[in-house]
Amino acid sequence: MLPNKNTIDKTIEALIKNGFKVMLAEDEIDAERIFWDVFSEISPRQVSYGDSLTLRGLNVLNDIKSKDIDFIETFGDDLSWKEQIQNRKRALSSDLFLTGTNAITTKG
Repeated sequence: MLPNKNTIDKTIEALIKNGFKVMLAEDEIDAERIFWDVFSEISPRQVSYGDSLTLRGLNVLNDIKSKDIDFIETFGDDLSWKEQIQNRKRALSSDLFLTGTNAITTKG
């Protein structure tokens, strides 16, 4: 069940109060537009991620990889366990580390 407008507004208000910059997307196309707007503002040279079904669903990871950006891959069958661990350590100091969230509460 999707949250109603009151719940969304309450959650946004709490997130802002807790120091988050909030941008609400109307749909996947809007979410992708917001992502690329913020990405362009940051203009990172090195990017990695901590896995996210949302990022995979928007297909932005493949688009990032096709740009002239050092993308630190931390997952994949083509990486040995040792390479995955090394890359995950490097990823923590990247210019932009992308991740998702499993839940957001109305307390922000």
